[in-house]
Amino acid sequence: MVKPRNILSSVISVTLVGWIFDCFGYQLGVLVCLSVALVLWIVSGGLGKVAKVMSATAEQLQKK
Repeated sequence: MVKPRNILSSVISVTLVGWIFDCFGYQLGVLVCLSVALVLWIVSGGLGKVAKVMSATAEQLQKK
């Protein structure tokens, strides 16, 4: 389903990628975009693990 939030997110993403390509050129821009995507992927995975640990801790505290 198409939502305004998804459309806005896509427009912002395309604008940022275009700006990166304008600033760094095509080849370096691709490397910058891949680096940013990798950092975001690592951070989101790390945040997921933190959320799991926090929920497990909350369950343990509720049991006591």
